[in-house]
Amino acid sequence: MHTLDQLKQYEKEFIEKGYFVLDLNNMEYVKEASDLLQKHLQKITNNSEITLYNYHAFFEDNDKHYEMQFQMLQFFREQQFAQNIIQSNIDVYQFLLGPDLEIQTEPYLRITRPHKPKDNIGYHRDTFYGTGPGEISSVIPFINLSEKSTLSVVPKSHIIPDRFFKLNQVVNTEVPKDSKRHKMGFLYAPKVMDPEIRNDVIPIPLKRGQALVFMLSIIHGSEENNTDYPRWSTDIRVRNSLTSLNEAMKAGYYKPLKDSATTQTFERLSQ
Repeated sequence: MHTLDQLKQYEKEFIEKGYFVLDLNNMEYVKEASDLLQKHLQKITNNSEITLYNYHAFFEDNDKHYEMQFQMLQFFREQQFAQNIIQSNIDVYQFLLGPDLEIQTEPYLRITRPHKPKDNIGYHRDTFYGTGPGEISSVIPFINLSEKSTLSVVPKSHIIPDRFFKLNQVVNTEVPKDSKRHKMGFLYAPKVMDPEIRNDVIPIPLKRGQALVFMLSIIHGSEENNTDYPRWSTDIRVRNSLTSLNEAMKAGYYKPLKDSATTQTFERLSQ
């Protein structure tokens, strides 16, 4: 468990900057996920030489890569890797959000190959797409991420209203709505930010065993992985279950994670 001093420091950074780097409670959950992802990758490719680090050498072709990413995503979700990691750090999320929590039912698995801009979704904030203040996201890497491969953020941008940003609504013809790439977290109608936002972003290096936790209103993202190895990571949302959701949010996007004693009692009384 995290100490009270740690929790207070995370809260302070979260409020002031809109994000913080979390040292996860149990490194074994992340290591296990990394190991099992690699074993599954070797199994379905029937290739014992492929690893998380050299994956891109075997999947240079975009279509083959996205098909493999979709297969890996299905395995990832079935194994509940992201949910287990969040559960083992629930003290942090309850400290930030309160005792009543829900978690994203289908987290994303990102495989961002070196020097492949289309593997990234650019800079954005999730509130552009209807998310609320009661939701936060955590990016958890399965390999170490340097400044050249990690996500970047604009510190303190979480308190700037949407109307202050220049946006260009476009249609991504390569990502049809409800396509496999859309289901993997790629945007079919992104709101593209002014290129000048690049002047304000800072990269957040992460070690395996850490997570980048941020408010959904912070500007974040990446445009290219400038290393010689892929970025393997997940991002998963947690929210206070007593706050309202955007009406456009599809049913089942979240599922229960933890209820307070009061909520559990009320549910029993209402049965």
